[in-house]
Amino acid sequence: MDKNPSGKWLEALCILVLTYVLVFASAVVLAGPLGLADTPLFLITTFVQQGILLGLVAVMLRRSGRHWADIGLRPISARSAMRSIAAGGLILIVMAGFIQVINLFLPDGLPAQNVEAFFHMASPRVAFAISFILMVVAAPIVEELFFRGYLYQAFAARLSPQSAMLVTSLIFGLVHGDVYRLLPLAVGGYFLNLVAVRERTILASMFAHAAWNAVMLLVAFGSLS
Repeated sequence: MDKNPSGKWLEALCILVLTYVLVFASAVVLAGPLGLADTPLFLITTFVQQGILLGLVAVMLRRSGRHWADIGLRPISARSAMRSIAAGGLILIVMAGFIQVINLFLPDGLPAQNVEAFFHMASPRVAFAISFILMVVAAPIVEELFFRGYLYQAFAARLSPQSAMLVTSLIFGLVHGDVYRLLPLAVGGYFLNLVAVRERTILASMFAHAAWNAVMLLVAFGSLS
């Protein structure tokens, strides 16, 4: 049993805050002296965010003598991986339902996400390749390691599993910075947490997250044709 469970969740939140402070600082530099437009700026700072977040988690695990397995990074069976990929598709369907409900209350509908805008600014194939690396590879790995791994385990040391999942999911929705999609993202994050807990490895939620983002990316790309 951890002697100071509150220290873990404070540590996790400090990592998250520090990450976004550093990302904001890099955005100021890139948007100011370099004069990058909004969409390329979003893509670059997102890669920066993923790198900083992963690096800080690795440092804190090393400092505390913990390993990646301690935050849920354990082997996964082929059957579990397939279940997780199917779960990712179901999560996307649930999110799509929420978004359709939200659209009923918005005369002009939801504003386009940055990745959708990016498709109209660059070669569609180049935009798709960059978005695939960002959304289907980098984001599922880093976000699951932090949110369903490091952050969830930190809150679970102090709260009940359900409460820890709810708090983690709300933070997951908030950090995306999209007020219109906050609730769908939080719900999606909650189901990703359920997948990770049920399969006893965050590799499962990585597969689910990757499937969710891959289908979403394909739909956005297909809408261009």
